[in-house]
Amino acid sequence: MNYKMNRLLRVMLIICITILLSVHNLCAQEVWEELAEQLMDEDENSSFQWDTHFEELSELRENPININTATKEQLERFPFLSDQLVENILYYLYKYGPMLTRNELWMIEDIDRQTIHYLLPFIYFETPEKEQYKPNIKRILKYGKQELSTRVDIPFYTKAGYQQYPAETLKKNPNKQYLGYGYYHNLRYSFHYRDQIYAGITAEKDAGEPFFTGQNKKGYDFYSLYLLIRNIGHIKTLALGNYRVSYGYGLVINTDFGMGKTATLSTLGNKSRGIRKHSSTDEYNYFQGMAVSYKLAKRWTLDGFYKLELEEENPVLIVSFMGYITQEVKVGKKSILNIQLEEDTKALDEVVVTAFGIGQKKESLVGAIQQIRPEQLRVPSSRLSSSFAGRLSGVIAVQRSGEPGADGASFWIRGASTFSGATDPLIILDGVEIDATQLNNLDPEVIESFSILKDATATALYGTRGANGVMVVTTKNGENLKKPIINFRVEGAISQLTNVPKMVDGITYMRLYNEAQTRTPETTDIYSDEKINATIDGVNPYMYPNIDWYNEMFKKNTFAERFNFNIRGGSSRVDYFMSASVKHSDGNLKSLSKDFYSFNNNINVYNYDFVNNLNIKATNTTKISLGLNVSVRDWSGPYSSAGSVFSSALNANPVDFPIRFPGQEDDTHIRWGGRSGAPNGSYVNPVADFVSGYSSTYSTSVTANLRFNQDLKMIMKGLKLNAIVSYYNYSYSKVYRYCNVNQYETSMYNPQEDTYDLNIIGNEQSTELKTGGSNSGNRRLYLQASLDYNRTFNDVHKVNVMFLYNQEQNDVNNPSDLLTSLPRRKQGIAGRLSYGFAGRYLAEFNFGYNGSENFPKNKKFGFFPSVAIGYNLSEEKFWEPLRNIIPQFKIRASWGLVGNDQTGAGRFTFLENLTNSGAGFTTGTGNQTHTNSGPVWKRYANPNLTWEVGEKWNAGIDVRILKGFSFSADIFKEVRKEIFMDRGTIPTLMGLGNVTVQGNLGKMRNWGIDTSVDYNNQINKDLFVSFKGTFTFAHNKILEMDEPEFSLYPNRLKVGHSLNTIFGYVADGLFTDENMINNSLPQQFANLPLMPGDIKYKDIPNALGGTDNAINEYDKVALGYPSVPEIVYGFGPSIKYKNLDFSLFFQGTGRVSLMMSGFHPFTNDNNTAKRGILDYVADGCWTTDNPNPNASYPRLTTAYNTNNNQNSTFWLRNAAFLKLKNAEIGYSFKNMRIYVSGNNLLTFSKFKLWDPEMGGGSGMSYPTQRTFNVGFQMTIN
Repeated sequence: MNYKMNRLLRVMLIICITILLSVHNLCAQEVWEELAEQLMDEDENSSFQWDTHFEELSELRENPININTATKEQLERFPFLSDQLVENILYYLYKYGPMLTRNELWMIEDIDRQTIHYLLPFIYFETPEKEQYKPNIKRILKYGKQELSTRVDIPFYTKAGYQQYPAETLKKNPNKQYLGYGYYHNLRYSFHYRDQIYAGITAEKDAGEPFFTGQNKKGYDFYSLYLLIRNIGHIKTLALGNYRVSYGYGLVINTDFGMGKTATLSTLGNKSRGIRKHSSTDEYNYFQGMAVSYKLAKRWTLDGFYKLELEEENPVLIVSFMGYITQEVKVGKKSILNIQLEEDTKALDEVVVTAFGIGQKKESLVGAIQQIRPEQLRVPSSRLSSSFAGRLSGVIAVQRSGEPGADGASFWIRGASTFSGATDPLIILDGVEIDATQLNNLDPEVIESFSILKDATATALYGTRGANGVMVVTTKNGENLKKPIINFRVEGAISQLTNVPKMVDGITYMRLYNEAQTRTPETTDIYSDEKINATIDGVNPYMYPNIDWYNEMFKKNTFAERFNFNIRGGSSRVDYFMSASVKHSDGNLKSLSKDFYSFNNNINVYNYDFVNNLNIKATNTTKISLGLNVSVRDWSGPYSSAGSVFSSALNANPVDFPIRFPGQEDDTHIRWGGRSGAPNGSYVNPVADFVSGYSSTYSTSVTANLRFNQDLKMIMKGLKLNAIVSYYNYSYSKVYRYCNVNQYETSMYNPQEDTYDLNIIGNEQSTELKTGGSNSGNRRLYLQASLDYNRTFNDVHKVNVMFLYNQEQNDVNNPSDLLTSLPRRKQGIAGRLSYGFAGRYLAEFNFGYNGSENFPKNKKFGFFPSVAIGYNLSEEKFWEPLRNIIPQFKIRASWGLVGNDQTGAGRFTFLENLTNSGAGFTTGTGNQTHTNSGPVWKRYANPNLTWEVGEKWNAGIDVRILKGFSFSADIFKEVRKEIFMDRGTIPTLMGLGNVTVQGNLGKMRNWGIDTSVDYNNQINKDLFVSFKGTFTFAHNKILEMDEPEFSLYPNRLKVGHSLNTIFGYVADGLFTDENMINNSLPQQFANLPLMPGDIKYKDIPNALGGTDNAINEYDKVALGYPSVPEIVYGFGPSIKYKNLDFSLFFQGTGRVSLMMSGFHPFTNDNNTAKRGILDYVADGCWTTDNPNPNASYPRLTTAYNTNNNQNSTFWLRNAAFLKLKNAEIGYSFKNMRIYVSGNNLLTFSKFKLWDPEMGGGSGMSYPTQRTFNVGFQMTIN
């Protein structure tokens, strides 16, 4: 009954309005009838202001718009014109000029018959005049139009509020009966002149309210007065009295709200932006005072508001801004309000990119996923991975080298879970797999999101590819912008080697050499006092050299430059993002080759990276995207690697020979210094080896991705089809040129005449430059298609179903044999089913089904499922009292299987592998011989080879506390079974020789915790403080492995220890005298007679408690911690005060050891150098003059001493450290920022000889670098 009465009242009202508009023509009446019919079909409870819009359309009909001079604001007043259609109309006028007839409307893109039908009554076609029509008072009064209307609603039934009640009832319930009459009444007066001046008053009394009595002694309970002036001079809009505002960009102020079923009317009330009159009877959605929109220039408009005055006793102002928390502010009697919006960290991190690029709201995640903002990865380095350590929870990362172009970090997600060799994570860029090199080439400026998928919830979807975790990176796309956003960044950096091991000078070297030689009986090869004194006096640098090889070859500072330019823009149909980066760095090597040859072989590395993303919205449901990622690397440097050049500079001793000798007139080559006695003739001259050649490499990688996204809502609401076709090509070429060198040594020195004879070492070598080179490359074609169904029912039940198919083919560009000529193919399907109830109860099921070429037919495919659940306690009603303190509290857990098919033993691992150029035999004697050869087994077949499978568990918690504080923690465990390895226990008597047998022979457990803490708080309008901290602990243990049983010596087993455990002997100090040596057990690996000052080792008891009374291989035990850190952490604050910003980031490691080796003086492993002496050795070695039993270095020997060079606790060091990894200070001014930053600034560690992050060894590899950087960034819009 009520519905029919309301419908009848609406019909009566429409009839009244139609009478008032009787001057309209027939076409307009038809439009009213259509619009009226749609209005009547709207929901009864709709807040849609339909009477207001009839009035607005009436005014438009009275004052039709010249379509050829229409502005964007005028067109936006039509509710049936979409934003895109408004843009299309204006574009048509801009491109083709004024329209002559209505037929030209059909030429506008996307317009249809119904829209033209609606539009025609309100427009006319006239060629614009040069002079604008200016109103005056006379014209306004003469041609202005006035209108008076009233509305009365009289109900045909009696509501409960108008019934008669006894006095006692009304005394108890005074609100039971209305105070006024039961009819609704309003009165409107309006005046308007053309489309420029509007004025009016509206009065309204609701049903049941008193009229000229009680609280409404002034008659109506609501009055609205307004004056609106448009397009007069520079005044775009001026409003006095009651007005509305609607802005759709940035700060969102919208006094209108419309809701409806039909496409035409669904946009009514929010179409027109800017300042408008308030002529409706709506008593709430308006402002009072004065508002003005002043046109400063063609594209610049200034909007101002003079006064805000509300009559309610407790008025509330609602202010919101994109990415900030909406605030409701009580106005009271304040005339000025200072409102500070707080950053909504939950909103900014709301969507997290998960497996296959699917975005999920953070609160609905049930998997262990870490997301980091790209700007936090921006460090002064050319390699992206150098910023990972300590910033990514769950990621173990170490940087072992600082060589330009090779200074990326090694990284693992949650450590290593297998010893088969396949421990690298899967890296996905824009939905397509890439390698670590491509990841390192990315500039942080192009990254939109960076996610780490750590548990089986997401990694199981990738099957064989995701066993070791997944990194998902997406690049930026364009946006619908009025003007493109241009951003560029320029940086210049100075780098220094962090910690170069210090070597002794020539005098100290010779004295310590003599000390070592005197400990060897009957040794005459010592440096004479004459040579030592002459070197001190600097008599003749060719006869008595004292060369600091490092300072001769290396400079202190190196320079790098980086530049990035990107542009972002587009429209609602097409958007684009383009980025170009150039990075240049050189090494710390001096350009010495120019002094001897015509080429410069110093290191120069240029990286050129291009990212282009184009998105085309072909239809409202179809989107086509093209992504292009191009990386070019141009490297030039010495023929020998920079690492080997650095090592040779430290290996060479300072006194054996000069860099070169003076040349003679008829020389055809350079007389390089040398010394005979090495296996190849002469010991290596580091400078000659460095400058005698150069090489250059050029590599390109091109990835082209074509994406297709189709919304299938016409088939089923929430259903979408996504497809990717990706092509990748990598090419690499190397060209090198080098020449032989001729080395000389002195003989027959005449000190009186200061002359000497020179002898060439070996035969004279041709110094002609020789040329060589190589080429390689590969290509990949990847196809992926998925159906994704995402739907929420009744605002409670959220369902997501995804099914995906993918396949890829990899080919080698220049195959060298049969196996490399065959394409490498992968194929698989994946699926996901997730359900969420009211954001509280979450469940997810995933699976991956993948095939591999490495297993026999019956084991070729593997199925890898995962299950996860989550519980958002903070969404429960009982949490309401805690919500202000703990707004989010979620617990989650997951289980799943992951697979690995990378055996490390080559392709088609289950098959046997033979070589035809194997062993041979010769028979006969003398000249009567015959030789034959036959095939040789390289690998035996294994028909039982199958997948390596990891079973993963994860439990986590996500919490947000108070203002801006968030915390996440996960505990994880994985047991990897059927790990690939070669059989190691086949006796030699089987006659297999070097043939390998691959099998699933290992088992390993990996567990740990990872946590992250974030704090973001806008303290006041000038001060913003943030803090980030991460902690990762990952510990693995080998459970099964094919190794000798060692039942009597379990200390030799790798089973029971971590993967990267260091095995060695337990040192028991140094031998102090011959008596101790004679009373000690024999150390069977010693190649020299034991003497005081040598290292003494402990005899380790066997499983029965006894010993073998000898120090040998059975006494090795696991030492210290693994060589890869089990703990990685990072923390640091970021502070912004007004225009100044400052940040620090500390990064550290724990539970990590290093083994010192390969630095022992006087000889190296291959006897190519009489190695120099580290300061550390000279200061702490055992000598006859200082027989310190606690010396840090044993006695010196000129021969290689296998007793003292064994891995042992004597050389074991704690490699834990804490670094001030980054520091930055910047200043912003308008759209510009200048900043200064540093990388690897300070290191705190017990180990001082070299950077402990480089790990064990000699410390003579290319060190990490300390960088100081200056940058400038500017954004143009």
